[in-house]
Amino acid sequence: MAEQLTCNEQVIGSIPIGGSNFFKLLKGLKMKFLIGQINTTPCDFIGNCDQIIYGISRAAEEGCKLVIFPELSIPGYLSQDLIYNEGFIEKNHECVRVITEISKNHPDLRIVVGCIDRNTKGIGKPFWNMAIMIHNGYVAGRYKKQLLPFYDVFDEGRYFEPGKDTTVFKIDDTTFGLTICEDIWNDKEQEEHKYISDPVEEYQRLGIDCLINISSSPYCKHKPFKRQQVIDSVAKKFKKGAIYVNQVGGQDELIFDGCSTYVQFDGHKGLHYRYTIDDKLDVTYKKMELSPSLYYVSSRDWLRHSMNYVRNVLVLGLRDYLKKSGFNSVVIGSSGGIDSAVTSCLAAEAIGPENVHCIMMPSVFSSDHSLTDAKELHKKIGCHEYKIPIDHIPVIENLKSNLNIEGDYSPLADENIQPRIRGSYLMWFSNACGHLLLTTGNKTELAIGYATLYGDMCGGYAPICDLYKMEVYQLAKEVYAHWIPENIIEKEPSAELAEDQFDANELLPYPILDKIVEEYIENNIHTFNAFKEKVGCEDDVEEDYNKIIRRIDVNEFKRRQYAPGTKISCKSFGIGRRIPIVKGKK
Repeated sequence: MAEQLTCNEQVIGSIPIGGSNFFKLLKGLKMKFLIGQINTTPCDFIGNCDQIIYGISRAAEEGCKLVIFPELSIPGYLSQDLIYNEGFIEKNHECVRVITEISKNHPDLRIVVGCIDRNTKGIGKPFWNMAIMIHNGYVAGRYKKQLLPFYDVFDEGRYFEPGKDTTVFKIDDTTFGLTICEDIWNDKEQEEHKYISDPVEEYQRLGIDCLINISSSPYCKHKPFKRQQVIDSVAKKFKKGAIYVNQVGGQDELIFDGCSTYVQFDGHKGLHYRYTIDDKLDVTYKKMELSPSLYYVSSRDWLRHSMNYVRNVLVLGLRDYLKKSGFNSVVIGSSGGIDSAVTSCLAAEAIGPENVHCIMMPSVFSSDHSLTDAKELHKKIGCHEYKIPIDHIPVIENLKSNLNIEGDYSPLADENIQPRIRGSYLMWFSNACGHLLLTTGNKTELAIGYATLYGDMCGGYAPICDLYKMEVYQLAKEVYAHWIPENIIEKEPSAELAEDQFDANELLPYPILDKIVEEYIENNIHTFNAFKEKVGCEDDVEEDYNKIIRRIDVNEFKRRQYAPGTKISCKSFGIGRRIPIVKGKK
């Protein structure tokens, strides 16, 4: 049964906030409203509430009749098991009370905000994921999220009881309906989006004018395009369209990329985008005026998987992880290779080169160009530079002597002691000076275990751990060529842990290796025949293919101990891919 609320007002325009504190003003439309694309943090009730209160004041100053904030904007998303903390729900309620009291000062303004509440029915999961509409001192409408995702990184069914009712309210001659994120994603053609109920269809039957969707939708490759398709499809069902509000910012490995929008469908002229918050995810306060006839505002670069947009996402993720974790500076082991070079560039953009500390640690196997390339990179970036040579040979001799090792033993031990010494130096510097250590591994190498546990895997955050090796090169060429020396991009990659060691001597070429890892991890292609049919490779690759698959399977223990890093793929290593360490052989 719908909660029917009656108020007095009109539609339709848009005054959004975007970026991490980004305001844009649109005028000349029938009604002005504010989209609060804010950057929330789980359990930061004061910080989240302050952003909401500021957005309310801006909306009131601009004469808005409606202001909308993202899903769970009061407690933050994803709060996960923090929900069970003592006082969590009470702090959420206190924020609602504060916002409700403030609303008395703005009697013409409706406030839509995301919050959490207890399920008091005595059956089902303990909480509700809610959108509430506050007006003139009252919570005038409550909507409980109906479709709860339980795939990839989502586990909302662990905490929330699904709602069953619609919530409708009116401003002048326009009727609005409330939904939350997944409620508009009932796509029965996709395995992950098959639901029995469809809130959008229910609102369509009720005959509302405009659907509001508050969201906390994380970024992954091609998601912005698919998301816009969904919003466009929804907008076509309502005569005054759809308003979509998504939060922006980094939360652990997830990045929320905003892309909030208002879309209206005209049967004669097609879809009109009254406003789309653009791909500048980190700009400051900004005003803008538009005439009603100017529809496309954004470059809409976010619809494509462009490396420039990926850069923006990675920088935002790293900056927010540092800021929200209390770090102001980073340290990086700089080898003169492509991975550490790209990581250094991202760090310089995220927090400024003056807060980036790059340490070169050459061994007897390090090439001359490793040092010269790294030095040229550091000079172009403008970061701090240090050089601490490592001498691992005496360490090995000491270990062999004291542990009574004679005769043959695995040479990998001699190779791995080098990154472990480097890791110790980096961790010492991190502990001594308070810099967060960034680990520089990419997804391809992490997949096959081409990294040393407690060595180059040391670190508190892994900015490029969800980039395949060729994507790292692509980012270097397309975005950071002005900083990264050409030789770093062009030279043959090597770990430089032994004489004349090159990746190509031990691994398949990275273009084919990337494809094997991607199809296995992201698309569940688990046999060579299926891989061959999809990719079109030669039969002589089969033996190498099977070796790579075995390496992926046996290295789960390494990945489980890896630092968190920014998720950009459809399925990254971490909470979205749940594989046991101990398992039977295929």
